[in-house]
Amino acid sequence: MNSSSSQSNPSTNQTDNRRVIGQGGVSAESGSVVNYQVLDGEVVNRSLDSVDLTVKNALSTVDKSVGRSFDFAVQANSQALDSLNTTSNLVKDAYADAKGRGAMTDKILIGSVVMAGLVAIAALRK
Repeated sequence: MNSSSSQSNPSTNQTDNRRVIGQGGVSAESGSVVNYQVLDGEVVNRSLDSVDLTVKNALSTVDKSVGRSFDFAVQANSQALDSLNTTSNLVKDAYADAKGRGAMTDKILIGSVVMAGLVAIAALRK
């Protein structure tokens, strides 16, 4: 009779995937080497000062631009008002001239009719 045998060797591999939070909030897998640097407070302050300066410069530029735009608008409105007043005065003067010429034309026309009448009367007398 033939005999056969089998053997089994059960083994289990397990990986630990838990996270370890180290000083400064650095996360790594258990057993890992973590290199980190703690920021110097002075470096952080200088960075914030740089951002603050950038923001102040940007706001200053915006303020100057708005100021120049406002000055331009005021000047343009002033010139438009001056132009409107000048045009109004020209129209008023033109109307007065036309009205005066109309009255003068009426007087000349009446004078011409009177003269024509006198000439006609003189011609009839002869």
